[in-house]
Amino acid sequence: MGSIIKLPAILLKLSFGIFPLLGQVEDAENTKPQVQISSRFIDGDTVLAAPRVLTTVGQEAVIQVAQEVGDSLDGVVLSVTPRVVDGKVFLEGFAFAGKGKLGGDEGIKSRAKEALKSLKEKGGDIDKIEMRGLFSIGGQPRISLSVDGGSAFFLQPGQTQRGMKLLRVEGDKDPYAVIETSGRQIHVYLNATKRSELVPMVSMKGGGGVFLREMVPGEKWIFPLLRDDGTSCKIELNVQLITP
Repeated sequence: MGSIIKLPAILLKLSFGIFPLLGQVEDAENTKPQVQISSRFIDGDTVLAAPRVLTTVGQEAVIQVAQEVGDSLDGVVLSVTPRVVDGKVFLEGFAFAGKGKLGGDEGIKSRAKEALKSLKEKGGDIDKIEMRGLFSIGGQPRISLSVDGGSAFFLQPGQTQRGMKLLRVEGDKDPYAVIETSGRQIHVYLNATKRSELVPMVSMKGGGGVFLREMVPGEKWIFPLLRDDGTSCKIELNVQLITP
C-alpha cells in the first residue's frame, strides 16, 4: 500500500514533530487567544497518530509524522494557522501525505502557498450563481444555472459553459451541484434559501490539499487526503479556543 503504512515503525523512533513557537505561546505577557488543535491521522481503521498542539492565534503550527529520506519527507505533514474573526475560529493551512520536499520553489510549502492564495480569492460572483433546476436524462443529472439573474444554461457532469464546469451532483434530500470555476470549487444548492458556498478544501498540485475552514469548537472535521499513488488516508481535526 502507500508509504503511510510504514508509519507505526517510524513512530517508535521519531514519534511526531510539532513546531509552533512555544515561547510565544507560554509567554505570560501574550494576551492573544490560544487555540488547542487536536488531530488524528487515520489509515483505514488504524489511527497512526493523534498529536495535539497549543498555538497562538495567527501563528503557524506544523505537525510532521514522517521520516527524512534524503532531502524529502516520507509520511504526513499538517500545517495549521488558526485565526479568529468575529468570535469564529478559522483554520488555514495544508495537509500532505506521501513523499515530497518541504522547501524549495517546487516544494510542498511553495505549492500550498499558491493554492491558498487562490482559495482566498472568493470573487464577487459566488453569491450570484443560482441553480434553477435539476433533471435526470438517461440516468445522468443535468442542472440549469443562472448567474446574476441572467439567462439560464444547462450543464451535465464534465461539461463546461461560461467558465463553469459541473463536477458532480450530490445530496438526496438537499441536492447541490459541485462546480469548478477559476480554479475554485463551489457548492450551489437547489434550495433557494441556501446560499452558494466555497468548498473549504481544494487539492494542490503534486498531491495533498489546502483548506480554509470555519470550525465549531468541539466538533470534528474529517477530510480525506489523497496520496500521489492513488491511495488515501484521513485527517480528523477539532479545536478549542482558549482566551486569556
